[in-house]
Amino acid sequence: MMKEWSKFIKFGLVGILNTAIDFLVFNLFLFFGCPPTASKAFSYTAGMVNSFFFNKNWTFQVKGNGRKQFIAFLLLNLATLAVSVGLMKGFTPFLARVDFLTDYPLLSNNLANLIVIAITMILNFIGSKAFVFYHK
Repeated sequence: MMKEWSKFIKFGLVGILNTAIDFLVFNLFLFFGCPPTASKAFSYTAGMVNSFFFNKNWTFQVKGNGRKQFIAFLLLNLATLAVSVGLMKGFTPFLARVDFLTDYPLLSNNLANLIVIAITMILNFIGSKAFVFYHK
């Protein structure tokens, strides 16, 4: 059980690094005049490639077919994205109706995002362990 917690903590640390890379690349592309949407596409891709590399080699420490794992990783991330969007569609209007949040839409949106991140991080960890970086 302790080994699983260790992997989950490593997974979270990789996520923090991915976020830092996303912000860095995003702002670097903005600095050089790239539009925000294209900057986000590049920054998300950079974070995702980092995530694959570190989770494969450090968090889960698996060998094997990197191409097959990367395809599974992409599919898992697309599924997680779909879940994230669905959850946001549910949590955002719900939290916007909470008494102390009605006057603070930015706060309620960010609270919804934090809840969704927590849920999808757990789902992504389980999916990564079971379908992408599993030991045979």
